[in-house]
Amino acid sequence: MSFRQRFTATAFATLCGSLLLPAATAEAAPPSPGIAVSGRASTGHVAIGGSVELTGRVTSDGTGRPLPVTVLAHTAGGPAGYQKVAQVLADADADYRITVKPRANTSYIAEVRGFLARAASEPVEVTVDRTITLDAPPQAPDDRSTVFSGTVTGGGRQPVELQRLDGDQWSPVASASTDDTGQFAIPVRLDHHTASRWRATTPATAALGPGTSPALLVRPS
Repeated sequence: MSFRQRFTATAFATLCGSLLLPAATAEAAPPSPGIAVSGRASTGHVAIGGSVELTGRVTSDGTGRPLPVTVLAHTAGGPAGYQKVAQVLADADADYRITVKPRANTSYIAEVRGFLARAASEPVEVTVDRTITLDAPPQAPDDRSTVFSGTVTGGGRQPVELQRLDGDQWSPVASASTDDTGQFAIPVRLDHHTASRWRATTPATAALGPGTSPALLVRPS
């Protein structure tokens, strides 16, 4: 049998086999490895000017290479939506760590992108609290008012409430507003025969959290 005859017979047998035998079922392709990222903050509250550490872990996309983590932020009073603020590379243990300094109440999201895959963490909320200083009133005669003064950070024209500790409860005594520089002065008549504890507070706004001064002990004159 010539080569041409053998080739024709082989091709015919192959064709017959493909018509008579059921086709083999193709194996499904394994799913592409997914990626995931977590996120958390070292604290949910920070004073104005303070820093927060964001940490988390990246579940690899299966390539074995470190994945860059993009940190997105939505700041109260800022542009709509989330904006990129930083990018960091996950370490060999798939962990990432970055320090941010929010100017106002901020929601953070960590995002990673792999090959044909993307993942984002749940939002992490950080509240930025105002800080208040409260100065000790000078000693004054019993028939005079004493002036409590201090400063509130985070802008001027903010309401301030002066409170006195009565037992285990703080009671409002007087209130005022700060000037354009954040300073305030509140005159109060004191009982100069009894020691008392005082503090100043300011409420939260859409952009900033509340503020409370450290307690101030005022002794009798």
